[in-house]
Amino acid sequence: MACIRKWNMKKRKTMGTERDKGTTMIPELQFARLSHGLLSYREAGKGRPVVLLHGMNGNSKSWAYQFAGLSDRYRVIAWDAPGFGSSEVCEASPEGYVRAGLEFLRAVGAEEAVLVGHSMGGVVAARVAAEPGSPVAKLVLSCTHWGYARADAEELMPRYAKRIEEMQSLDRETYARIRASKMLPPGTETSNPEVFALVAEVAGEGRAEGLAAAGRMIQSADNRPIFSRLRLPVMILYGEKDPVISKEKTDELIAALPDAQVHMIPGAGHAPYAEHSALYNALLDAFARA
Repeated sequence: MACIRKWNMKKRKTMGTERDKGTTMIPELQFARLSHGLLSYREAGKGRPVVLLHGMNGNSKSWAYQFAGLSDRYRVIAWDAPGFGSSEVCEASPEGYVRAGLEFLRAVGAEEAVLVGHSMGGVVAARVAAEPGSPVAKLVLSCTHWGYARADAEELMPRYAKRIEEMQSLDRETYARIRASKMLPPGTETSNPEVFALVAEVAGEGRAEGLAAAGRMIQSADNRPIFSRLRLPVMILYGEKDPVISKEKTDELIAALPDAQVHMIPGAGHAPYAEHSALYNALLDAFARA
């Protein structure tokens, strides 16, 4: 079995043909002070800002292949969502995360940004892009949905409560492997150990307070009413074999945004940014340049 520490977060060796080739340094953490507290992020490159919002099993390191493949022509910026990485937790509501998102974009000077939201990050990104005066010029929704519209629920949905229970009861390596296995197609640990290692290592760095706050935000969110306020180009990306976001949820999102570009990434699970990074980056690049 591949050790989850096979992925070297400081320096990556030459990759295979499916992913972007070359060696990259993961950018060092930086911090922005927002109204709720400090928020950590990573940045590399110059040019038009491409801002990356990770999912619930992720953090700013999730986007290693985007730093490698896009920072030669874009200013690539990846946040650690509140409660993830070294970021402080914010108010556990859609409004709290949107406030943090807007403040972050302004703090780093990301004007005319291409905002990419993956899974949890997509729930936040759509709302940030719809806000009046938002600096977002283009929106990418990756393996995501509109939320669960359970604002009145007192308890965390079982899918989130179980995840926190596993984090607190299992050793980190076991927990990390479970989370990676639930994101990726069966057999990925053998067929693509580098990607499995990255996804597992990042998932293993999660924090219970961050998962709890994010879970409450997602389960209370209902983005359907805000889609009509989007006045910008939108692209939807989804994995053919995504085990996390159902085809039904994906189809609902596509139906709610009839003018969006839609691209299915063949064979991909819930981490196409890593599993099929060359195609993922090419789609982002073409959308940003159009």
